[in-house]
Amino acid sequence: DLEAALGLPPFAAEEASGCGGLHSGYDLSWKAQGETFFDDWQFTELSETHGAEWYLNKTEAFRLGVVQATEGNAILRVGDQIVPFKRTSAMLRSAQAWRPDRGFVVAMKYKHVPYGAGIWPAFWFMNSDYLWPQGGELDVLEYANDAESKVTFHTNKNCSLAADKLGNCMKGPGVDNEVIHRCYTNYSSNELGCKPPQIRRTGKWYADNPGVIATVWDSSGVFVYHIPEAEVPPDLETDKPNPNTWERWMIAYLPFDPESCFDIAKPQELVLNIALCGDWAGGAWWASEEARGTGFVPPYCIPGHVTEPATDCC
Repeated sequence: DLEAALGLPPFAAEEASGCGGLHSGYDLSWKAQGETFFDDWQFTELSETHGAEWYLNKTEAFRLGVVQATEGNAILRVGDQIVPFKRTSAMLRSAQAWRPDRGFVVAMKYKHVPYGAGIWPAFWFMNSDYLWPQGGELDVLEYANDAESKVTFHTNKNCSLAADKLGNCMKGPGVDNEVIHRCYTNYSSNELGCKPPQIRRTGKWYADNPGVIATVWDSSGVFVYHIPEAEVPPDLETDKPNPNTWERWMIAYLPFDPESCFDIAKPQELVLNIALCGDWAGGAWWASEEARGTGFVPPYCIPGHVTEPATDCC
């Protein structure tokens, strides 16, 4: 299930918790579940990560079983190989978009996520009307191979995380305290976007611990939560999210510096996709114990033959 709620004034301060404030009062603006889950999505066929995925249009994705929807479940999976070194997959982009400056919540209830060597799935936000990263990009759940997921934000603006607020929420054992303050992103100059202290877990962990991944994004920053399946609160079950009560489930907090972060993101579309290998999962192949253990040596898929990036076949 996926739900999105639009935040409305007034702004409710939660300074006592050390986590900034959250908008209160959300109205349900969109819901995708069950047999109609895929009705309000656009299927993107273009892949720009030089991987082994072959993204399908909606008709073909249903015909080949890459997406399925029943009364109780919606499924996005990797399909069969259809051309050398390519397997079918899908990239879904929501037909709706939400404005961070007005505040919104998106929550996804999941039963399983893919993981393993060569896998690169993602649950993220972006704006397709602007040249990347001008419209902003927020990666909520993204990992490759057996690496841990990380929450990051990308923009072409000189925006930074507020140093005086970082760490106010995310403390204690299990927190990865590596921080990148500057959100400006230019991969060619090794500027990778901002990353806050956060709880990082592998894809296998998420697969073994189903629940809800929720994101709150407003003018003050971004809040990301993982709520275990057995602990989903009534406010989410009744489509009346109250993030002020979710602090114990927080896994990442990105407080934006009010002095530098103006107009950093345009209306955000939600994206779900499963990539294979490519720039990240293929590029980090030798850093992954699981990937090395497969015995494959990308890009040498055929003995004596080196493939082009577009036919990455790890």
